Amino acid sequence: MHVGTYIPLIVILLRAAIFLTLMEFLAMIVGQIHMLVVVSAWLVYLDAHIFKSNHSNIMCGFLVPVALMYGNNRLISIQFHTDALQGSNCYTSSSLFILYYALAVAWASSSMFMLVYVFVDLAQFRLNLQHVALFAGALGIGMLWAECSTKPFYELLVRAMLFYMFTFGFFLLQGYRQHLHQRRYRTIGMHIALHLLFVNTYIVAGSLILCLLLLIYLLRNIPVANNKGDTAIMAHTEVTFKGGNINAQNAHSNILTQTHSKEQEDALRELMLAKQALNMI
Repeated sequence: MHVGTYIPLIVILLRAAIFLTLMEFLAMIVGQIHMLVVVSAWLVYLDAHIFKSNHSNIMCGFLVPVALMYGNNRLISIQFHTDALQGSNCYTSSSLFILYYALAVAWASSSMFMLVYVFVDLAQFRLNLQHVALFAGALGIGMLWAECSTKPFYELLVRAMLFYMFTFGFFLLQGYRQHLHQRRYRTIGMHIALHLLFVNTYIVAGSLILCLLLLIYLLRNIPVANNKGDTAIMAHTEVTFKGGNINAQNAHSNILTQTHSKEQEDALRELMLAKQALNMI
């Protein structure tokens, strides 16, 4: 892959960082949630309109995932501040706390399953990934309903960078997997790493470790695939070369046959001319 392949990734990382910085600066100046929602929607729409022809941006969802993360964090911050003033805390209930982590782990696990299913050819499984993505999205909505912890600004930036890097990285690796055209990776690519923007930090760390292990596995298998391709090309070249030798031998035999026939015809013609000469005498 040449250097130009990474330019869309660098551009979208810069756009995400600029978007989050602008929204945080606007929140400090204005502080009204409805203004943040309107400005965020306008920026996301403008960004999607400008980069609508870029396939990698379409697959990543433009700035929509980052806007959802920031909006959710801002709304939780307002709700949590209100509850703190009223002397309540949503994590005082142990059942709700357990439900939050159970849903977060289930969401991350389903996302990692989709990732492994897409890049590892599992012949015994044939699933509709759109249904799996809908199930993962439902788990995410349930987890966000039980969540009330906010994230600092630097963590939002790091999560946004990780989301786009892993989503874009696996998008680039899909060209090395021959069976991916049946798996519709572009349709569910954004959903695979979407949980990195919302779940607990420890669950994010576990997902990153699994992603890195899968990347190592894929990168180790790429040279093998290339060597197999080179072997097939060499075999095809050898067969072609042998076929060329056979064709050359056949052509040489045809030339010899034609030459021998021509000599016989010349000898027969000379014999007929000699016979005619004798008859004339």
